[in-house]
Amino acid sequence: MINRVLYVEDDPVSLFVGFTMLRESNAFDEVLSAKNGKEALDMLKEESVDLMIMDFSLPLVDGEELIRTAATYELSKNTPIAVITDMQFKEEDMTKLKSLPNVFFVDRKPIRKSQVPAMLELLNK
Repeated sequence: MINRVLYVEDDPVSLFVGFTMLRESNAFDEVLSAKNGKEALDMLKEESVDLMIMDFSLPLVDGEELIRTAATYELSKNTPIAVITDMQFKEEDMTKLKSLPNVFFVDRKPIRKSQVPAMLELLNK
């Protein structure tokens, strides 16, 4: 069951809109947010979440480093990760992205309410 979700986004407007949308979706009991990769890692050291939804292009700690490092933390080593990004990936880059630890969903920004059921369905399989 997905109770706590961490939304990681560096753009302030996208962070506000995404956080609000996730909270209002009523799909999660608690929605946390981080404005960069370092802040997300600091949170993941101290508390567990059931799902992380993140942008891939992040300051301080980029998306790949965030995913790889989170997978080494006891509290987040098995946390599923949904990447929502505006980066243009070549097919081989997309394959690499999906092969990173715990990445199960990659889609385009902006995050939309319609993506939530798709993420939850993939998690329940």
